[in-house]
Amino acid sequence: MKKKETKKTMKNKDYPLMINPSNATPRFSVDEAKPTKGAFGSYDNPTRNDKRKAEVLLKQMIRENDERIVNALWTEFENLVEDENFKFKKGIFNILTGAMGQGKTWTLINKIAKYLFKNKKLDAILVSVPQTEVADSAEWITASFKTIVDEDGDAEVVSMYDVIDLDDDIEKSLDCITRNRKFVHLMTNSKITNGTGERLIKSLVEANKTFAYFCDESHSWMVSHADAMLDNTGNPPADYEASLYEFIAEFVAPNTPYVFGLTATPNREQTGIIPTRNPNYDLSFRLVNKLPSLYDLLFRSAWFNDCGEDNFIDLEDEIGTRYRVEEYVKDFYSVSTHLRMNGVKPVMLWHTNPSHSNTPYKKEYVTEWVREMIVEGEYEANTKQVIAVLTGDKKAYRGFYDLDGTFTPAKQKEILDALRNPEHPASHLVVVQKGRMAMTINNLCGLVSFRGTEKETSGGVNSEIITISPLQLLGRLVRMCVSSNNKEIELVDDEDKNKKYFTLMDYVARASDQAMDLLAKTNSFKVLVADSETWRTAIDDFKKSFVNTLETANLEISKFRKTLYHLNSTLAPVGMRTNGGEVSNENGMDFEFETVVSQLELVRDFYEKTGEKFYVYYYKTNAIESSVSKDLRPFLKKYPTDCDFLKAFSENRNNKFLIDVDVFIAPLNVEKNPSSIVVGISCKCSLKDAGGDAVIAGIKHMTEFLDIPAVGFYRLYDLNSVEPTQAQSNVFYNVNESNFYEKVKVLREKDKIDYRFFGLNNLDTLDLPNKKFDDVAEVYDCEGYNYIWDLLSEASE
Repeated sequence: MKKKETKKTMKNKDYPLMINPSNATPRFSVDEAKPTKGAFGSYDNPTRNDKRKAEVLLKQMIRENDERIVNALWTEFENLVEDENFKFKKGIFNILTGAMGQGKTWTLINKIAKYLFKNKKLDAILVSVPQTEVADSAEWITASFKTIVDEDGDAEVVSMYDVIDLDDDIEKSLDCITRNRKFVHLMTNSKITNGTGERLIKSLVEANKTFAYFCDESHSWMVSHADAMLDNTGNPPADYEASLYEFIAEFVAPNTPYVFGLTATPNREQTGIIPTRNPNYDLSFRLVNKLPSLYDLLFRSAWFNDCGEDNFIDLEDEIGTRYRVEEYVKDFYSVSTHLRMNGVKPVMLWHTNPSHSNTPYKKEYVTEWVREMIVEGEYEANTKQVIAVLTGDKKAYRGFYDLDGTFTPAKQKEILDALRNPEHPASHLVVVQKGRMAMTINNLCGLVSFRGTEKETSGGVNSEIITISPLQLLGRLVRMCVSSNNKEIELVDDEDKNKKYFTLMDYVARASDQAMDLLAKTNSFKVLVADSETWRTAIDDFKKSFVNTLETANLEISKFRKTLYHLNSTLAPVGMRTNGGEVSNENGMDFEFETVVSQLELVRDFYEKTGEKFYVYYYKTNAIESSVSKDLRPFLKKYPTDCDFLKAFSENRNNKFLIDVDVFIAPLNVEKNPSSIVVGISCKCSLKDAGGDAVIAGIKHMTEFLDIPAVGFYRLYDLNSVEPTQAQSNVFYNVNESNFYEKVKVLREKDKIDYRFFGLNNLDTLDLPNKKFDDVAEVYDCEGYNYIWDLLSEASE
């Protein structure tokens, strides 16, 4: 609409109507109306009760999923140790299994350990790990504290037990025994088997202390004998001595029934497929629990972007391998550019062959190849420390490579922190043996493995594939990744503030479609691995037991979101205060919120179309902001602190009064230029009696005193879903004549003001007003959207 030369003052009695409703040309016809979706895309018109039910259902689903995931392991453990005969069942190594990312270590630290100290009155817990990186002493220390509140209400933080770290001397544990102080002692497997563990356990037994033992990642050191190595790991025995197995069998298991291992991939002895083969010791294995279902893991892990045959590369075809890898890197960076713009830095893991291998794809060769691909493709703007190398050799080849080949040594923690940090340039990690455990990088989204070695049992033609190593490597990729700090997945229970959940459920239930598209990239991964029977079997096992594919995740999450779609309706937050104080009617509260959202969508559309940015100002922005989708929040503004520009002078009272403006649209810093207000809105669910008078007064005051275009919003209904009295309260649905309609017609002539009323919300599900009121009862999805759009266009000129 072209800007008129005549000033838009409704006090000018000769000024014509802004738009003659009968001549309005809608941007969208009634038959093809633009749907006003609301904050999250809910197209129906739910009640507040529907939204409350959805909230309750979501919380219930989160608790039940947590019960099945975290407590599945815990419950089976509790059932086992609560058996009255458990204390007599010594000589057994109990395996607690769980999927990668399920929370095995968390459950041990935060539930099992506390339970054993408190309920079973144990004096000590020994924990051994294959590598120093597996143990997190800080997490143990945090869990050891609790707050005690006395009868006077004074709080004190106390330590329930001491934590003896990996590098600490055994004397600290012996001191705890002397002082009758409970403790947790963390040790590596090599340390506990070098005589330290024997001395500690003998001291515990001599002091008549009770204890438990836990072996983390128990698949790696717990093969019963060298003769069983091939059939358990697919590796020849080499110099394997079964030192940990024999240590537990001789010193631990005879003195306590609390002997446990934790692993996602128990070996064939531990699952009972083959018997143990140690001729000197009889330590048997028992599998305590089963893995959770894939559906339960859906909201607790990343998703596998399964590419079928394109998951594999034929390493015998050197030219084909080079082409496939280079295309994989190109695809990685096409996604990486988008993710980095959204604050997430994806990282690729390169799995290379050991130095004694007869393949060219060793650490040095692959590192140089990665560097060349990045330089030739001009993928990275920053050339420093782009490639990280992490090996078992702590003195050499552990650090960062610049793109000019310069190497900077670094410690493992520095490397992992850099890879996780979205601001650090490191986005590639080259490993040899590292990566199969104790490596948490949530933003890993790609794996290239050149390890084509077949892992088989000794059965000849009847041999079986051993997939533990590749499964452990794949397990590094399943950590959830929503953002750089993953704060979106941590929830606190409403009823128990000490209870936390780590799940995607709440996020995916509330996320916009745009956010879900981003999540499908941040929380998924691709692989490119050697085409071998071992890798093919491992990928099949991986999909069968440990991970959901991206295709399955998209399907199941779509169903999940539909189940909770009322959760994302444009209903105002409970307890929201509005301009006039506390709204007594919940429908009115909801409708005011719907009005705000409809205008947020409009100014966003206008910005995307024209590049001109306007804002929706609302008095209680703080109360609704968290319920507005993230893509709309940048357009929402709170009323300025100084609202004097919204006041009018009353000659009768010789004082100023605040005009009742429910919502208005304006540029930034409107208080400095009040005339820049594009439109003011007065909204009521019902226009009957006082409601209608209030909207008329709002439009009149905004027009006469503030000299701004003003409109009224009213609610459309699905007449079949509301009470007859509720339908009758909307004056434009009346079969008979409408007093409000007649009043508006008269006031238009008397006040020379174009009183315009737009019905909200979606025409797909709601009934239109009676046609005989068409020249007053307009529809926002057609005339209203167009009218305000044109006002924005005028303001932009």
